[in-house]
Amino acid sequence: NLTNITVPDSVTEIGKGAIKGCSNLINITIPDSIAIIDDSAFSYCVNLTNITVPDSVTEIGKGA
Repeated sequence: NLTNITVPDSVTEIGKGAIKGCSNLINITIPDSIAIIDDSAFSYCVNLTNITVPDSVTEIGKGA
């Protein structure tokens, strides 16, 4: 059961539905390298309680 995700610094975008439906996910760490969080990136992650969006993010899609 996936409960924590740390996105590596080499990633610049979290794509559409990338982490969709991870119902056990509690925490996600997003690095400063991320510029875009696309549509529905975290939809249905009903237990996601800790996420910090860095200042580097310039676009957040619908339902993200």
